[in-house]
Amino acid sequence: MTEIIELITKGIELSSLHMELGIIGFIQTVAVLVIGRMFHRDSQAHKKAIERSEKRAELRAEENYHALQIMSINMRLGIATALAIQEGKGNGNITTALSEAHNAKVLFDSFVKERAAKYIAGNCE
Repeated sequence: MTEIIELITKGIELSSLHMELGIIGFIQTVAVLVIGRMFHRDSQAHKKAIERSEKRAELRAEENYHALQIMSINMRLGIATALAIQEGKGNGNITTALSEAHNAKVLFDSFVKERAAKYIAGNCE
């Protein structure tokens, strides 16, 4: 009879051990899933940050293009004005430089308005 009791006790101990191992396995699985989800969310956030950074870089490049164009036209206008003063009369250089300055201003104003509209539209969504 004691042998039967010992076998039953050992069976209960083994059953308890299997249950504990099952619980540990379940906890490990949940931990892996939670950590995996955290890494996935972090990688998505990182990807979005990179995309935003690339868009800002493109915008800065376009803005720099307009700024350089305006500086170049300002320099040509200054040179044309200086030559006109030196020669004592207006010449075609001033007319051309003024026309280029006006065109550059129109393009830059258009760029600024477009960016403002996109900014406002993005904040209204």
